[in-house]
Amino acid sequence: MRPTTRGDRGSYTPGPWIWTSLPVDVLAENGELPIAAVQNVGPARGGSVTTEANARLMAAAPDLLAACRAALASLLYLRHDPTNTTDDLRAAIARAIGEERR
Repeated sequence: MRPTTRGDRGSYTPGPWIWTSLPVDVLAENGELPIAAVQNVGPARGGSVTTEANARLMAAAPDLLAACRAALASLLYLRHDPTNTTDDLRAAIARAIGEERR
């Protein structure tokens, strides 16, 4: 079993994560630690195409969080943010680590 990542509000299994089909699941890359079982949304909501898209998005979560953190650090270093992207990145990171501001 892989260690969890700490330092955020709660812990999570570090990536990379993968997704499988039949059943649709999200797993740690070694395939031994389940992250999530993805329920089929049914044909009225897109069926297996939407279910697999949801699984791909969840499996990308550790990479997306790392990319957001890197982008935020770069923008802060450059001190260039004409579109207020840093606010969006901070909000996304806060939501991902359980510190969402409401």
